[in-house]
Amino acid sequence: MAKNIEQKRCIHCLEIPDEITEDHVIPESWYSTHSRSNFKPRAPSCFPCNNDLGEKEKLISHVMWMCMPENHPLRAELAQKVYRACGMGANGKPLSGLDEKERRIRLMYAQKLLKSTVPATEIDKNRMMPGFGYHANYPENMQRATIMDYPTLILVASKVVRGLEYIQKKQNRYIENPYRLDVYFPRSPHDADLVTVRNICPIFSDNTNTIQRGADPARPLEPIYIIRLWNQWEIWGVIMHEDRYKGLSD
Repeated sequence: MAKNIEQKRCIHCLEIPDEITEDHVIPESWYSTHSRSNFKPRAPSCFPCNNDLGEKEKLISHVMWMCMPENHPLRAELAQKVYRACGMGANGKPLSGLDEKERRIRLMYAQKLLKSTVPATEIDKNRMMPGFGYHANYPENMQRATIMDYPTLILVASKVVRGLEYIQKKQNRYIENPYRLDVYFPRSPHDADLVTVRNICPIFSDNTNTIQRGADPARPLEPIYIIRLWNQWEIWGVIMHEDRYKGLSD
């Protein structure tokens, strides 16, 4: 942390803290070693928000990485990060070099991940996260599913969009009244309406994550973000003026 000499606001809670941190817009651990860019943008955040969202990012990503299809090109690399967080090597054996306290902490974390799982057959297929599902070549009754907290997903997805909008063209924009942000996880990302929007949004890819942003020239402060993480999880973020949002809702 550093003294907040410039009186920057936290992009998440919009408060001006005495000390400020730099929050990675895309969490640093979410990048693959195959990323084509070393540029990892950051935005100002107070320590409580950064710390709280960091814990949530870690849990969400670890659950998703373990649910990736086994033939996913990033599966082995990302799953290894989960094993390490649980105190294990890729071979399932305990990591060397950990003291007893750290070993207990990582074991408790592994138990937390395991306790969040249920037999996959208990889950309605229609409620499975888009992009994730049953693993091929294994009987469905042998597989387990992880129950993810939807509000936590929303918080983590919103955090990413807020950071991206802040760094957009170095404008340092905060999303605040009268604008609001909503995030969605499309069930059918290949629907014609979504494809139409996708095709008109400029695209940036670092070989791990893909980001698109598009806005009507008449409404430059109301962009749509399409964020595809690990070519697996797709987030749509929509920033809209409160009056227009109410009009659409009505």
